[in-house]
Amino acid sequence: MIAPLMLLVLGMGSANIEAVRAACATTANAGAGGSFGIGTLNWRGASHYTRNPHPGERPYRERVPNMVTKIGASATSIIGFQEFEPPQAQAFLNATNGAWAIVKGKNGGGQPSTANAIAYQPSVWKLDEVRYVSIRYGGPVIQIPLARFTSSGGLGSVWVLNTHNPAGAVGGTNAMRDAAVRAEAQALQRLQADEPSTPLFLTGDMNDKTRFKRLFLSLASGWSAANQNDNQIDWIMGSPGVTFSGTVVDRSTNDGAHEYTDHPFVHTTVQLAGPTPGAPGGSAPGRGVMPTGITATPGGPVNGQVLVANANIKLRSGATPGIRALAAPSPDFITLNEVEDVPLSQMRAAAPGYDAYREKQPADSDDAGQAMGSAIMWRSDTWSLLDGGRVKIVDDDHTVFKGQNKLWDRFATWGIFRRSDGAVVSVIATHHMTNAYRFPRQWGNPPMSRVEQYGLGMDYLIDLVGVLAPYGPVLLGGDMNSHPSDGPNAAAPRMAAAGYRYTKDSGVIYNFYAAPVKVARTWEISKAAVHSDHPALLTRMDMNGAGPGGNGPAGTLPGGTSPAGCPPCPTFGNLGTVLLQNVSAPGNIDAAKVAAAAAYQAGFRGEDLVTAVAIARVESTWDPRATNGSHFGLWQISAQHKGKVPGWNTQADIFDPLLNAKYAFALYSARPGSGEAKFADWIPFEKTDYRQFLDVARQAVAATAGGATNVADTGCTASPIQVAGELSAALSARVDAMMKTSTGLCSLSWTRGAPCTYKNQCPKVVDAVYGGPGVGRGYGNGEDVAQGIINAGLAQAHGTGLDPLPPVGAVVSYNRGDGVGHVAIYVGGGKIFGNDYGCAANGVYGCVGFADVHTPSGSVTWALPKQAFDLGGMPAAAA
Repeated sequence: MIAPLMLLVLGMGSANIEAVRAACATTANAGAGGSFGIGTLNWRGASHYTRNPHPGERPYRERVPNMVTKIGASATSIIGFQEFEPPQAQAFLNATNGAWAIVKGKNGGGQPSTANAIAYQPSVWKLDEVRYVSIRYGGPVIQIPLARFTSSGGLGSVWVLNTHNPAGAVGGTNAMRDAAVRAEAQALQRLQADEPSTPLFLTGDMNDKTRFKRLFLSLASGWSAANQNDNQIDWIMGSPGVTFSGTVVDRSTNDGAHEYTDHPFVHTTVQLAGPTPGAPGGSAPGRGVMPTGITATPGGPVNGQVLVANANIKLRSGATPGIRALAAPSPDFITLNEVEDVPLSQMRAAAPGYDAYREKQPADSDDAGQAMGSAIMWRSDTWSLLDGGRVKIVDDDHTVFKGQNKLWDRFATWGIFRRSDGAVVSVIATHHMTNAYRFPRQWGNPPMSRVEQYGLGMDYLIDLVGVLAPYGPVLLGGDMNSHPSDGPNAAAPRMAAAGYRYTKDSGVIYNFYAAPVKVARTWEISKAAVHSDHPALLTRMDMNGAGPGGNGPAGTLPGGTSPAGCPPCPTFGNLGTVLLQNVSAPGNIDAAKVAAAAAYQAGFRGEDLVTAVAIARVESTWDPRATNGSHFGLWQISAQHKGKVPGWNTQADIFDPLLNAKYAFALYSARPGSGEAKFADWIPFEKTDYRQFLDVARQAVAATAGGATNVADTGCTASPIQVAGELSAALSARVDAMMKTSTGLCSLSWTRGAPCTYKNQCPKVVDAVYGGPGVGRGYGNGEDVAQGIINAGLAQAHGTGLDPLPPVGAVVSYNRGDGVGHVAIYVGGGKIFGNDYGCAANGVYGCVGFADVHTPSGSVTWALPKQAFDLGGMPAAAA
């Protein structure tokens, strides 16, 4: 069950400090343990390209690298391969550079053959024994491989049999395939009798769907299928006691061998007994445990300036001169990374007048290096340390670094400091995982991908920020090892979603801060100057009365007067105070709003936010308490994922809509690609098409999750104009500025290049909203603008009609069929923005307003412009 009321807030007041702690603190997580990935894949034999190619088929050498990428992203360590001909096998082994090995079968002549093979990762599994099972493959009798592997990570041993039952193309018949299934089942049953405690698996291209499953399960009592339906001929089966979860049928690989092959890649997670103590992949105690019993009291408003230096000093020999260089501008705080071998006494000696802190070395010697790597220094004549500590944010990162297998943890050092005037500031120094997007390779069989681990680390950092915020503004700095454009789990987008802005150097050193704090100046110190392989970052900030409890000045709400030259700013809906209540009638719009609010808070954005809400309708009918015993909540999160996001300590926890959404976002973030590919944990398994719920999902997003961008991002007062939906802050500011001027389109500096006349005025709305003279008018009359954008290749999405509604920001052109055409912008909340709407009389030059989205009639075409479509500048000095 879920609590009757869940209050989701973007910022938290000091009165909520105990609630914050309760929400953010977690117990030590035992980790997933006892699981590994297994798959089956038919490669489409290389010889088909010359003998009988599919239309558009490409040679194997062009396809193998693509498939290697898919395999690398699958988290599998054992895969059954079919139609894996020798040149493909060699190309695969070359491309994976020792990460994979192959167990061969035998051909009709009794010679070793890769055509049916078992691929495995030798760093994860030791090959103990190979046997063979004979089946007829059309004409010849072949021997398929049956291999015994023992885990190097303490999971014990498993047997795997891989097969390719004969297709009609090679003379296979139902009787021949049935005989093969019987031979396979008999061999596995004999093995099961000999080793009843050893898990057994069958993988392969069975060339039968339901027929295979029905026959095999009638022969192999107690076995189960990983496949969730009978729509494939590629199967994974497991013996009694084996549990499958998260099965993926990746149909993107079934592309007629154009980029991949002509079969889906099927892979799944197997749950076995937990790892032995001390084995890689377990979760050390302490990961994500938040501080409690903090010996500090909240401070008052912080005014004046604070200067922070952030640096990674890799070598002890460079520490003293590097710290001297950092201290030269007299920063208030210095955060240091990779200083595990630099004593605090050396730091203090290098910068007289500064003190230094990090928690003492942990008892666990495996954690000693990384745990001691981050430290905080501060001006002791201005600041005093009230309390401090360390939080583990990553446990057992199985990374491959410069060709070497590494097992690294990551930590954040935190401190709460009081200034001589009583102001309190918290500082966090952290050194995150090496770039998980650019270096995803792992060794062993960890339960999470590196991207998932990085994202989980960001969850813990954001939790820590939330614990410290009730005492005063929080400044987080360090080597984040990610770039803003890397992906949704990278540091910059995750912190932005939590309401934090940043400065950064030319590399990966960041300083994060929240409004009302503003940057007065930021600059770099060169690598040479700080004796490091990273430049250092310095950021001088105007604190502007920042106080405890969130992103606003102490005791105030966002507001105030507009800075000189700043256009009026839009408001952004009400997600900051969305009340999530029990849903009495799952499936309705109110239930959808709960899902929309939770999904936005978790990190979903844009059209993917709408998709996520629609998928929740299919998964749970928007019932937060839905379960089938193994999957839970709005997005039906599998029990196997427990631990990927902090907070799931009891079964009841996952019914919390926000926590459920965070798990959904973690799964989404770990998937490569874009669009539907990001939702591969749901869409392939859904019998109901989620698209039929997009309309109501979009309405729910517009109504509850509407663009909850931090108003303080522009530093301006909020205007009374409500612009709902996901319209960006920049576009919203333009719309708002037009609404605040008496002649809308005519008085704005960034649209003066276009004539202000009544005739053909509507395309100028596109000019004004999307950035400059002629952008809209360049595509003809109003009814032609959307199609013109499409024809120019500048649409990231397009369509016709208004059912379902277009995405927010879409340019909507229509022709009523009576010679009257028009163009407007869909701004969310069921509203379009354009000229003539809400005007007192036609003929008022530049008159703009809002109308119901269904005002257009006749022929409707819409286009959502790409980001690059914005050819103009921000309206920095709007009237």
